[in-house]
Amino acid sequence: MRSADRPAAGSTWTACAGSTAPPATGSSTPSSADGPGTGAGPSPASPNGAAGGRSGSWRGCSGASSPCRPAPGCWTPAAARARQLAARFGLRVTGVDLMDFHIREARRLSARAALEDRTAFAWGDFHELDLPAGSFDGVYSMETLCHAHDPARALAEFHRLLRPGGRLVLLGPAAVPRAEMPGTQQALLDPYLDAMVLPGARRYTTRTLGGLVTGAGFRLEEELDATRYYLPTTEALYGYFRLPYAVLRRLGATEHWLGLRSTVEMYELRHHVAWMVHTAVKDG
Repeated sequence: MRSADRPAAGSTWTACAGSTAPPATGSSTPSSADGPGTGAGPSPASPNGAAGGRSGSWRGCSGASSPCRPAPGCWTPAAARARQLAARFGLRVTGVDLMDFHIREARRLSARAALEDRTAFAWGDFHELDLPAGSFDGVYSMETLCHAHDPARALAEFHRLLRPGGRLVLLGPAAVPRAEMPGTQQALLDPYLDAMVLPGARRYTTRTLGGLVTGAGFRLEEELDATRYYLPTTEALYGYFRLPYAVLRRLGATEHWLGLRSTVEMYELRHHVAWMVHTAVKDG
């Protein structure tokens, strides 16, 4: 991050996590989440929304899973990102999540780090958050939008929360257009999207995601393909887990190991799923 791009100390950011289709009213998660082709766990701040205030606020968003599965939003890695933003940059961060126990753990860890005054965690749905318009300086979403049942609506909600001049940082996976993907790759991807509850990943591609961002009212500053930074980890994880996963497949127990499935089966899609970073601004 360039020094000119660093958020000002004391600004308010929200970290967001997404919800699934159809979401329960008020179920949202500003933090980070898993996406297609990732074997990683939840991301930063988890609960809904961001802390308001004249000193500025950042909202961070993360993806959530179906009501039957734990959502990644406020989970430990997500809460860790919220604490990093608060401690390193002096931000006030609000995280959102669908799962009460994630929120409780996020609050406990922030209290242990003596960051309760700079972090807040709440329950909600990032498609429709009970937070005032224009109350945040930034929204951060990592691997979240792919879990949204309506990505355009979620982006519009991020836009509503930002003050004029506020910034959106959106990081996550996107597949290439289906027409550019061999049929064998599509046959791998579609069941995975269902199993991991990734309805948003069906709504956009590497070619159309930027248009969704601008369609929500943002001015797109940068669209970066960061895939090359992920590939070394992708290769290493595949090499480490492919044999254990082969054993699980022989035992017929793979349905309980979605993380391993993500790491091993989605390896075949590594050249058809890109990791994109979008930075956008809400103009005044």
